[in-house]
Amino acid sequence: MGKYFKQFVQDVRNEFTLRGFLTCIGAFLFSLSIIGLHNVVQNQFILPIQEALDVPRAAVTAWSSWSRISGIVTATLMGTIYKKLGPRWLAICSGATVTAGYLVLAYVQPLSLPLLYLAGFSIGIGQAAAGGLMFFTIVKPWWDKAFGTFAALCGTASGIGGVLFVMTVSKAIVDGGYQAGALKVAILTAIISVIGGLLMTESPNDALRNEAKLEKAAKARGEVYKKAEAEKKEGAGGSGVPALGYKDYLSTPITYIIFLIMIMSTFNVATSLFSPMAKWKGYANPTLVGGAALTAYSAVLVWTKLGAGALRDTFGMKVVLPIMYIPAIICISANLFTTVSEDAYKYLCALMAFSGTATQLLVGFVSIQAFGRYFNVKLHGMTVAIFNAAGIFIPPLRHLPFDMTGSYDITLMVMLAFAILSWGLSLVALKMGRTYQSKMDAKYGLDKAEAAAS
Repeated sequence: MGKYFKQFVQDVRNEFTLRGFLTCIGAFLFSLSIIGLHNVVQNQFILPIQEALDVPRAAVTAWSSWSRISGIVTATLMGTIYKKLGPRWLAICSGATVTAGYLVLAYVQPLSLPLLYLAGFSIGIGQAAAGGLMFFTIVKPWWDKAFGTFAALCGTASGIGGVLFVMTVSKAIVDGGYQAGALKVAILTAIISVIGGLLMTESPNDALRNEAKLEKAAKARGEVYKKAEAEKKEGAGGSGVPALGYKDYLSTPITYIIFLIMIMSTFNVATSLFSPMAKWKGYANPTLVGGAALTAYSAVLVWTKLGAGALRDTFGMKVVLPIMYIPAIICISANLFTTVSEDAYKYLCALMAFSGTATQLLVGFVSIQAFGRYFNVKLHGMTVAIFNAAGIFIPPLRHLPFDMTGSYDITLMVMLAFAILSWGLSLVALKMGRTYQSKMDAKYGLDKAEAAAS
């Protein structure tokens, strides 16, 4: 263990730059402003808005579906958007769209389902940009061997955001209604996203931004930038590795396996169930009980993400996967077959943080390890698009069994099956990825170049 740690410290020293470190802090704050704030606390608005509008629970959770619809468009265009804006303006503009959505909830009265869905649509634009993008596009070019740990550090924003903000927003909702909670989220998002954006700088190794500079230089010379010819000469960003396109990724079954893992893992991030299930189980004041469960979940999520990153860098994905999936399986099974005290329920829900890590971090790790040097933001953009497409249907589907039967048993059984399948398919993707990378190295002559260099 000591040998692995010493090597990790050496890797960090070799790769450390002040701008890269500040970019990681900025990426963390960017994630905190949206993933750590909106993604966690949005679930606390389900019950109060349902009661205010007097509609089925599935209809209220459909506001997340509209977030996914706008997220699909944003994620599909993410490569182009990032090339144009860069990390700094991406963070600031994303925070603005999320802030606008919550201001609609705070000030536009009387609220209706169409207005609720409009707010969700605005929020989804920034939500798609703030997900895994900064880990795999903004942070990765600054760090190579230590990437997993620094991505995990940025990923802890979702857990830290839950610890910092869930109970504050929950109490605001209990005391002043959902409008007071929405205003608090809007103000915090605006401030934190701007600070995060100002701290970020693009890396000299950022392939997409380098490509944008080459296009701009060619245009200034009155020429047309020809990407294929540039890649033959020097690869994307001068790395010698071709930047694969959408067709390249869609031609391999590994991509579709990753899509399936993302869909199932998305269903299993069931934080939207904490307060509704607390009411279903008969606990007093389910909003506060669910908020306490969400806070405990968020606290554990910090450590699961840190642990996943460090274990990934040190021991590899075969060690990480069972550690992440087994506690989630235990939590789902316990909620399915037992009813516990309010305190025990809170700590039981905290185990779902392992499932949260699976969708927010592990899917990205599986993608990077499966594709190796051939991974780029276009693959991640497609994965996020699938995430958002699944998210159109998943929030209402989680709650539909309750609306029909008065029970969440069916939802929990589906979650249990998905957790087991996601674990197995992750192992399959990693095994197929090793073969894929060997074939691609041979195709582009990179295996011979590395052999000659050594």
